[in-house]
Amino acid sequence: MVCDPTPSRAMLPHPLDLHIPGPLEFSRARSRADQAAREILPEPVLLAWFNRDNREFSPRIVCCQEDQPSWLVYAKSRGAELSLCLNDGQFIFVYRRGF
Repeated sequence: MVCDPTPSRAMLPHPLDLHIPGPLEFSRARSRADQAAREILPEPVLLAWFNRDNREFSPRIVCCQEDQPSWLVYAKSRGAELSLCLNDGQFIFVYRRGF
């Protein structure tokens, strides 16, 4: 299992970059990512996220895959379609379309 929660860009499903000027805290990053996701996917559902600065991620689960972080395996196994990478990966939010 990967102990490092940081993914490579190649691991992410359809990564799109967003640059948000100024200091970026989680709540602002989430709000901007949700807004962008609504412009791309119908009724987006947030599956997982990663905060590089604090090395925090959600969901905090353990998955059995050796080459990817567990939070990303979780998102992919639930139909992840879009990854929004804010400020060069400071935050990553992974979504799928709603039903």
